[in-house]
Order: sequence, then structure tokens, then C-alpha cells
Amino acid sequence: GEASFCWAENLRAIHIPEGVTSIPEDCFWACLSMEEISLPSTLKTIGQGAFYSNQGVTQLDLPAGLTDIGEDAFWQCYGIRSVTIPKGVTILRETVFCSCTSLKTVVLHDNITEIQRSAFNGCSSLTSMTLPKNLKSVGVNALSDIKVSSLTFHDQVEFLDSGVLYGASVQEIHFLGDVPEFDAKVFSGYTGTAYYPRYNQTWTA
Repeated sequence: GEASFCWAENLRAIHIPEGVTSIPEDCFWACLSMEEISLPSTLKTIGQGAFYSNQGVTQLDLPAGLTDIGEDAFWQCYGIRSVTIPKGVTILRETVFCSCTSLKTVVLHDNITEIQRSAFNGCSSLTSMTLPKNLKSVGVNALSDIKVSSLTFHDQVEFLDSGVLYGASVQEIHFLGDVPEFDAKVFSGYTGTAYYPRYNQTWTA
């Protein structure tokens, strides 16, 4: 149930059996010694904060049938090195991978429509990520501190909130469609170069 193994500081491995479809909120919250997580193929949802601060986990294999990952689910999982988001997950919720400081590679599928506040904030080792073609909105500080050399916002993007790339080492960002709605501080803390479609009048009006 909810918070079942919260603060189980000596728990090092968890193997969740087939047939389990949901991991409750805060279930393995702050299991600081956790090194291995094995998730079943039947899993559909991971609750808010379920694996918060499982600091020793280095490998994360999310099941293909997963449809929802809760806020803070893997926040401060410092050891995770790569993650592939399953195709059923269309929203990356607030702080879901925040401060995963060893995370280098994130694979996003094109049906993701929303990256919420601080989803990848503090992922200071992140060098490989391609934004989804159907992405519509990006939340406050969602991509702060990442180190991807170039990012492309495709023609479906509608809204970028403040500090989206705050502190990020992204040399270039490219917009392919109409000018989206921007928060007034959208580029606060960002010093790269932005490119927009030369003959798109929504950018020059």
C-alpha cells in the first residue's frame, strides 16, 4: 500500500512480481540503499514519489505497457544513467526525473504532449534527448541544467513556461512552427542561440 516501504534504508533490491499493475504513492520513498528495481510487464501506473531518492539504482527498465508515471516518482535517483519512456506515457509529470544527476540518455517517443515543471531539472549529465514531435507544452524549469547540444521544438508546440532552459548548456534551439506562447521569463538563465522559420510571419509580426 501507500508508503509501505518508506524509509526502508537497508532495502537493496526489489523484484515486483508479474500481475502487479500499480505501485502506490510513496511506496519505496527514500529507500536510500536501493540498488536494483525490477518491474513487471503488467505494470500500468507508478504512483507519486514511488521511488523518490532510491539513490543507488543505476539501471531503470520501464515496462512497455506503462501508461502513467506520477510526480516525483524518480526524483533524486542519482544513479540512473538512461531511461526510455514507454509509448503509453504521454505526460512527463512534475519533477519525475528531477536531480537525476547521472542521467545521460533519455529516449522520448513522439506522442508525448507535455513535459511538466522541473521534470528534468538538475539532470546535469543529460547529453542525449530529442524532443517529441507532438510536444505541446513545457513547464517551468523543465529542462534546466541539461547539456544537450541542440534541441528542436516541432510545429505542435504551443506554450513554453518560464526558465525552461535555465542554466542549461544547449548551444542551439530550433523552432519549426508558428511562434508559441511564451512566458515573459522563458529564456531566463539561458545563453544559447534560438532559430525560427525565416518566412513564418508569426515570428516577425
